[in-house]
Amino acid sequence: LQCDKRINLAIVDTESVPASGLSALIESAIDQQAPTNIIIGAARSAVSSPIASIAGRLRLPQISYWSTLSSLSDKSLYPYFMRTIPIDLAVAAATCSYWREEGYSDAALVFVNDAYGEGFQKAVLGECSRTGTNVVSFAYSPTDALSFEVQMQRVASTNLNVFLAVTLGISEA
Repeated sequence: LQCDKRINLAIVDTESVPASGLSALIESAIDQQAPTNIIIGAARSAVSSPIASIAGRLRLPQISYWSTLSSLSDKSLYPYFMRTIPIDLAVAAATCSYWREEGYSDAALVFVNDAYGEGFQKAVLGECSRTGTNVVSFAYSPTDALSFEVQMQRVASTNLNVFLAVTLGISEA
């Protein structure tokens, strides 16, 4: 048997920045010498979302191993996006269920202010409202360490006994 298929590998570091991911996608889409047939990644939902929007229009499959944003499952928006990890909604449901089973009626959530964090916050607020757990949420900037410290101080001032911090390393703008 002979195979007339050729696999070209291009490794691109998006640096967890949406603009870097889009630039890499555009460069690979116009490369006539080694056209892209599939994208593996991006890791972060904040990067996968804009890539998936354009990749879908190009009919270019994308498989992410780490992007959990629930809205990426919307096939009308991201028809060629797939993942190998559960969505945020599953984690949010388990978190809210656990808090309720442990007797917590109030909790706090600190989340990174990007597509991933906002999606997770939305999932937690929705799931916890179903379980009767009130959640106060605080967003921090992924490029500002001080904003994270300020939000943690705000959590401390609430006197709540339970909180969840959805964090990433502070990156440079």
